Amino acid sequence: MSEPKQLGQGYRGSILSGTLRPEDTLPTFMGVLEEHWLAEYDRLALAAIAEGWPRGRTGLIFSDPFSEKQSYIAMSWLLEEVEQALDSIAPEGTYFGTNEGDGADWGFWSYDEQTLQDIEPES
Repeated sequence: MSEPKQLGQGYRGSILSGTLRPEDTLPTFMGVLEEHWLAEYDRLALAAIAEGWPRGRTGLIFSDPFSEKQSYIAMSWLLEEVEQALDSIAPEGTYFGTNEGDGADWGFWSYDEQTLQDIEPES
């Protein structure tokens, strides 16, 4: 499997805003993975298909593919995996997630001083 390539500083900031719905966020997030870490995109897409995720001619279908409960579980699993993958290729000094001031604004955000103190090991 190819190693992830860290995104450049041009990716700092928002990549999607105004939604928390996985059927809205997943296509954008998977698109970033497909463009910048194809091996991880393929791994996640194949795992989703193996779990019964529907696919079309151009890839996974992100509209409500299962019953409401199954859909929530399936989308939550995939969303968590994709978020972790994007965080691992985040530009230097950033993390992937929602903006601290707007929980529906997704992107690559700079660590603040408190966050850095929280993650640094104590001497």
